[in-house]
Amino acid sequence: MLALEIEWPRGSRLFSLDHRDLDAELAVRKAQLAQAMAHVPATESDLADAELLQREAVRLDKTRVISREEAARKKYCRRWSAARVAEARTQVALAEAQIRQTEIAIERLTVTAPISGVVLQSDVRPGQYASAGLSRAADDLGERRSAACSRGYR
Repeated sequence: MLALEIEWPRGSRLFSLDHRDLDAELAVRKAQLAQAMAHVPATESDLADAELLQREAVRLDKTRVISREEAARKKYCRRWSAARVAEARTQVALAEAQIRQTEIAIERLTVTAPISGVVLQSDVRPGQYASAGLSRAADDLGERRSAACSRGYR
């Protein structure tokens, strides 16, 4: 057992549980986000092209140069392209939400100091694994006031 007096501020990281699997998942999710983001401009380009073709079809339909079926096909193509853009943007939002979900899961595996204080003693070393169901805490934590008073200092 080491006798220590290491100060730590409130909110600082005390220790983390193993989250290598979540780190790998986060990397996959970030790649999925990049893929989804790359898909958006392509669908927006398709939509712009479909809108151009539909405007031209409306103009030509008024002069009866193209059939009503062809004009309707251009209109439905534009609607389909708009739906693809919405789907691509939704995929980006979904990927962002999944990244945040994974980041939160990683944060939940990190124990932070609830108050500012001092590590009085520790039974663990960096990199050491702790078994589940420890009967007592591996570190003794306290506030500097109580630590000083317990030693008889005023």
